[in-house]
Amino acid sequence: MTGKYRGRLVRTDLNEEGPFYFIHDENFLDWYERWLDDFIADMSMGSFGGSIAGSQQELRTMYQDEKRTFMQRTIMFGLGRFPKIDSETITLWEDICKAESSEEVCYAALWELVDKRAPNTFDIMQLVFNSNSEKRNACIKLLRRASEHDVDIEPLIPKLLESMPTLNSELFSHAIWAIQETSYNKYANFLPFLELPDNQIKRTVIWALDISADRNTGDFVERILPFFNDDDMEMVRSAILSLMEIQDDRIPPLVDEAYRRFPEFEMLCKNYYRRTWGKTDIN
Repeated sequence: MTGKYRGRLVRTDLNEEGPFYFIHDENFLDWYERWLDDFIADMSMGSFGGSIAGSQQELRTMYQDEKRTFMQRTIMFGLGRFPKIDSETITLWEDICKAESSEEVCYAALWELVDKRAPNTFDIMQLVFNSNSEKRNACIKLLRRASEHDVDIEPLIPKLLESMPTLNSELFSHAIWAIQETSYNKYANFLPFLELPDNQIKRTVIWALDISADRNTGDFVERILPFFNDDDMEMVRSAILSLMEIQDDRIPPLVDEAYRRFPEFEMLCKNYYRRTWGKTDIN
């Protein structure tokens, strides 16, 4: 309202602690007129708030001169708003993925290639996936989305399975989601990862085993029972959730003991008995 930035618009996610960003337009009228122009031009309006004015050619030129990662990503998503993408824009996205760009910028460019179903998307994803840089993480995060956009990710899965013990919990989850879209969504493929030391990863594996297309119920129960002795409350919670609706006489005593150890499990244990044994009371 006053001072150096009077008239500028600010965007935020309504988090009182920020962060806050200036809209790229200099004033409200510029912003509103651009909104009208973009709407009439059938631009994607979902990401309008943080976008930058300019034609595809202007944005491509802007990218070449920009060194800040945040602005490079903003330009990438701005280019993706156009209803018809220039071949030069597709080439720019491909070149970014091939170059020594950061993981964040590579992710933004690869997202657009996937989203627009660009012709060479699989080749670019394979190149990024086989790289030894952090850009590979961007590819892993986008594998499931690529599958949902008609990219055949099956050829990448064997190597992905080999690399999973080295992934952090976030990337591991993305890998699981991708594998579930393929013919590799098999109980036996996930089972070895149950031995990994990270408890968050173990919980993800329990979930993956539970919903795998060919779950071996008998073996699954045997694998899950030891987790009732875990000191990690969330591991015990995952064990109970995964054994819902499996009637095995070994499970109720373990559920009862879990409730005694963790009274906050009351509703969880009641749901277990209701869904599995048709009763509402905990033993």
